[in-house]
Amino acid sequence: NYVLGWEKWLLDLVAIGNVADCHSLLGENRILVKYGLKVLQKTKWLGLRELVKVSGVDFNKAPADSYTLGFVIAPRINAAGRLEHANVALDLLLEDNLEQAVSGANELDKINQRRQQLTKTVLSEAKEKGELILERKILVLVGEGWPKGIMGLVAGKLAEEYYKPVIVLERTEQLCTGSARTAGEFDIIEALKFSSEHLLKFG
Repeated sequence: NYVLGWEKWLLDLVAIGNVADCHSLLGENRILVKYGLKVLQKTKWLGLRELVKVSGVDFNKAPADSYTLGFVIAPRINAAGRLEHANVALDLLLEDNLEQAVSGANELDKINQRRQQLTKTVLSEAKEKGELILERKILVLVGEGWPKGIMGLVAGKLAEEYYKPVIVLERTEQLCTGSARTAGEFDIIEALKFSSEHLLKFG
């Protein structure tokens, strides 16, 4: 049966999605996030509640804000898809058993810790390679054993640091795959189109 007003209890997920996808917090988005933060503090999602707990956030000490969404909750949710499978996070958000929710939240937190360490390691290795070719207009950095799920994070950090387009690739026996991030007004997609004859696919 339809219960009037149930939609408001989805606003916590709306707020997380808004901030995680880096949408501008203006106009309608600002309103959705503002009320989503209020809902988050009383969330009906058991798994989300446990994820907040395991992340060390205590709403009794400080109210939720955009930092909570973007740097505490979202990275843990995203970590599943980066290193395991997004279903790990989805299952947690849909969990209605407390014991399973606690277990799932801890698992997601551990995956995120592993993601942080891998990002740090790959970033260090990529930076070593980047320092050797800093004079180039676009940095293309290639390594082996670099997890695809964190390529975008590494490319983004380096593009911001060097303020130039960065492409980070993992080399396998047959091909290289990875992510690109740009800086300033440089159109990285146009650059990839220019080199499309050498690429299997991009987007």
